Amino acid sequence: MTLLKTVDKAAGKHLNTLLGMKTRAGYGYNPVTADQLKKAIRAMEALIATARA
Repeated sequence: MTLLKTVDKAAGKHLNTLLGMKTRAGYGYNPVTADQLKKAIRAMEALIATARA
């Protein structure tokens, strides 16, 4: 993540967003909210667009 930020700050931010949700979503007691899901989808789509560019 830190290395990615040195190349593309926005992509690093999006990856950080997804990794931050990963543990909570997989192991947390509270389900992912609709807002968190939307945020994750936006981050994922941005990372995919960056990878394709």
